[in-house]
Amino acid sequence: MFDKSAIQQVTQSEATSTSNLALQHSLTAGEPLAIFHEDFKMVDLEQYLHQRRRARNSFNTPYVDDFARYVGQHREDGCSIYVNAEEMAAKAVLNQGGADRPGHGDNTAVVKLRKTAPYAALGVLTGRHRSQKELAEWLEEWRHLVKPLDTDSQVLNIAHVVAGVRSVSIEQINNSTTNVESLSAERSELESVKARTGRADAVLPAYLMMEIQPYKELQARKFYVRVSIITSERAPTFSLAILGQEIHDEEMAEEFANVVRDSFAAAEGQPAAPDVLIGSFSVNR
Repeated sequence: MFDKSAIQQVTQSEATSTSNLALQHSLTAGEPLAIFHEDFKMVDLEQYLHQRRRARNSFNTPYVDDFARYVGQHREDGCSIYVNAEEMAAKAVLNQGGADRPGHGDNTAVVKLRKTAPYAALGVLTGRHRSQKELAEWLEEWRHLVKPLDTDSQVLNIAHVVAGVRSVSIEQINNSTTNVESLSAERSELESVKARTGRADAVLPAYLMMEIQPYKELQARKFYVRVSIITSERAPTFSLAILGQEIHDEEMAEEFANVVRDSFAAAEGQPAAPDVLIGSFSVNR
């Protein structure tokens, strides 16, 4: 009569024999999975095969031309490209497949544009409130690209604007009036705060204009920055905001999508260009 230990040994021996047969069959027949006795877990045997079963790669680049070249070399049926407007990036799903033969969607290529130095600097400037020193130094650094404008959109002298930013101060004015009658008395106080410059040749801009390429692959465009002075604190600070930032983002995304489409202009005898869509893509498991 077998005890518990003997039964376990017999079971392990039979399981080992079955597992060896399954392993040999998987390696010779190219099957991707095999079931083993240990907790009946599935083991991927691809690493033991001479070649991978299929491509599952991730290619990343900041250059559209290299992106297009890679996609052209490795695309499969149903390849589509998705443009992320917020990230200014495009993702090619090389093995998406079609409705009749859907792919795994895990072989991809991504191009993410890099901001040019002036556009990156503009984003840093408008990211938070700036002190007099910070704004003046920024204007001096980018004076070759910045056009300060007054409220009538007339161009101001950049040197006078820098002087105005450095010399601006907060002026507080208190006015008090009293009216006394026989049976009553009224008193009103008016306090006003305004900013003014301390030099005759100094001026403050209403807007800053920069005509720059936001990304190397896109056309130059004009960015207008509204300049506001915050007078609620003892020292003046500046609030700067790009006018119509959301509109710029939408237009740049559409332009980027067109640049990607144009990079796949099909030559005679070549496959049709992949679809380029504005949106995101993920595979549901």
